[in-house]
Amino acid sequence: MTDGLRALYLEAAGYRTQVFEFVDAGHTPKNLMIAATRSATGDRQRRELARTQIQSLKEFFGLSEHPLDRLLV
Repeated sequence: MTDGLRALYLEAAGYRTQVFEFVDAGHTPKNLMIAATRSATGDRQRRELARTQIQSLKEFFGLSEHPLDRLLV
């Protein structure tokens, strides 16, 4: 959930993200990389979708706030 939320916060800020495993989980667990590139257009609809998904995840897991919330403007 943590890496998924991090990726969504980046998308809400106008980045396109890709989350992938960069070391096989058989060798060491939880080695995920979040690659993000700034979107030239900012794609407002994509940003709003990410914000909606963030809110849904927070509600589902009972989170009233997340440390990255303050970065969303």
